[in-house]
Amino acid sequence: MLSEISCRVQKAGQAAWDKTGAATCIRTQAIYARRRYKLAQRQQIRSGSSDASNIKANVGAGDSEVYDRSAASTTLDGSIIVAERSAGEGQQLRPNKSKLGQRNFVDYIRCTTIAGRGGDGCASFFRDMFVPRGPPNGGDGGNGGDIWFVVDENETSLNCVKRQLKATAGVNGKGKSMHGSRGADLIVRVPKGTILDHPEPLSVDLVSHGQRAHIAKGGLGGFGNPRFISSSERQPHYALRGLMGQRRELELELKTIADVGLVGMPNAGKSTFLGAVSNAHPKIASYPFTTLNPYIGTVEFRDTFQITVADIPGLIPGAHRNVGLGHSFLRHVERSRVLAFIVDVSRESPWNDLEALQTELNLYSPGLSDRPSLVIANKADLGTKARDNFEKWQAMTSVPIVPISAKFNKNILKATYTIRQILGK
Repeated sequence: MLSEISCRVQKAGQAAWDKTGAATCIRTQAIYARRRYKLAQRQQIRSGSSDASNIKANVGAGDSEVYDRSAASTTLDGSIIVAERSAGEGQQLRPNKSKLGQRNFVDYIRCTTIAGRGGDGCASFFRDMFVPRGPPNGGDGGNGGDIWFVVDENETSLNCVKRQLKATAGVNGKGKSMHGSRGADLIVRVPKGTILDHPEPLSVDLVSHGQRAHIAKGGLGGFGNPRFISSSERQPHYALRGLMGQRRELELELKTIADVGLVGMPNAGKSTFLGAVSNAHPKIASYPFTTLNPYIGTVEFRDTFQITVADIPGLIPGAHRNVGLGHSFLRHVERSRVLAFIVDVSRESPWNDLEALQTELNLYSPGLSDRPSLVIANKADLGTKARDNFEKWQAMTSVPIVPISAKFNKNILKATYTIRQILGK
């Protein structure tokens, strides 16, 4: 009787083992089939086809059947629970296009500078097999990193400056008299003509390439316990924490530096003139306010003499009150040594445009229009009206007037040589 029961138990155990092994085998086949299916799916997507039938053909009939059954969970007795899955037929995976957003021109920004914190000192003692109470050997913490602003002539905008600038903290001291290393300095690169303002008496004007300004100093590192040994205290069990670095709220303002500033009403031809005389390629269109930020071009003469010309966005009446972003445009005129007024001579009474521009400059900064200047009468090729306005205007003023056609590059050389003569005075 016992032998019969034992035989039955052995047979049941062998059957259960066979079922478990079969379930494990099916699960393993499903895993490998799923991998092959996904690999074939990727290959089909790369080749431009995502048909599920093609994918199954590449994987193989047996594998696809296993994969279809697969999803797959298996019970202990070997039975398979088939889960539903979406085939995704007819759907193509589109690659994620990286958004290479064009960052706008920035000439004013507020930022917070935080120098690095100093590292903490360490309180430790020398220990050895035969020295149970050795002297203190804690290291000092490293100083925090400083923040420097450096002029880089390759930068043209303040969009490279983050809203929060934080230097690296110093490393804490350790035992065995190991001092912490100093935090790395933070170097912030800004374009020429950047002004740093702070509510405290701090104003720095960065005008030359490589010029540096020390803005925030890192915190001092804490002392280790050997610093506190005295005649009465031979085993100090304390150390100092590092100090916090300086924190400052800064206002950065960019004023473009150029030899010549092109000033004019919207759609007067400033960008066309800059593109005709220099290596710059500003956007040119037949509607006002095509230019929304300054462009700087370099005019090269045959004797290797060079001058820089800044295309300032168009000004409208009320610009000194910040109408039409007037302040954002006028700040770039202050640095120019010569003002070149670009006026559409084909308009009715073009001399009124010049008076309006000079008035806006004086209201924004008194005496700004008194700098050396000339008038570039653009669109002088548009009929007899432009010619008559030029002759009448020339008789009314002593300011040099040069008629040109920037669109067709007419009389451009005379305009550039006139600017050079004014710069040489």
